[in-house]
Amino acid sequence: NNGFTLAFWNSIKIMLFGVVTALALTVPMAYCMSVQDLPGRKILNYFVLVPYLFNIGVIPTFLVVTNLHLTNHLCSIFLPGAIGTYNCLIMRGFFEGIPESLKESARIDGAAEWYVLISIILPLSKPIIMTIGLYYAVGYWNDFMHALLYLTESYLQPLPILTRNILLGASMSETLDTGTAFGAASIASIKAACVFLSAIPMMLAYPFIQKYFTKGTMLGSVKG
Repeated sequence: NNGFTLAFWNSIKIMLFGVVTALALTVPMAYCMSVQDLPGRKILNYFVLVPYLFNIGVIPTFLVVTNLHLTNHLCSIFLPGAIGTYNCLIMRGFFEGIPESLKESARIDGAAEWYVLISIILPLSKPIIMTIGLYYAVGYWNDFMHALLYLTESYLQPLPILTRNILLGASMSETLDTGTAFGAASIASIKAACVFLSAIPMMLAYPFIQKYFTKGTMLGSVKG
């Protein structure tokens, strides 16, 4: 069905761009928080810890997104919460567990901090990057509330919105593009197929990331 295909593709785009953006911001942020002699390190850690303890709420976030004219753009789903504070703290704990001698040896040779991050830290951090990436991917794939608030155009609706409308029994003409016939399929069959197809991407991704998942979480939580 064209309506389901469009919603599925919107969710794929939100998940892919969201994970790339979130990791591109979370990794350097967590690395800065892990550098022991960084000036203002305590302030930076509090800057991340306070939002983790006190959620800003829906209304202030909605006002920010609206004033930035991000409504009815897919980026409104992943940009407001691009850095997950919990994920950032877990990744910081992993970075702190990497021996300081490895970083010092590169600095003695004249390497800049960005070179230390890219050439030494990232190759050793594959488990935590894959784990945090999975956290972000699942969150963006299942994100319902942000899509409900910020995406009012039907052609932008992601899969959670479409699935919710089908499960609540909305009329097929309002929920799906009726350009593709369903034949003799019953509403119950369509609901079951929609739920099953919605779970396929995560079912396919998890087996490839499973070997990193436990290792990354356990190592990141030791000092976190």
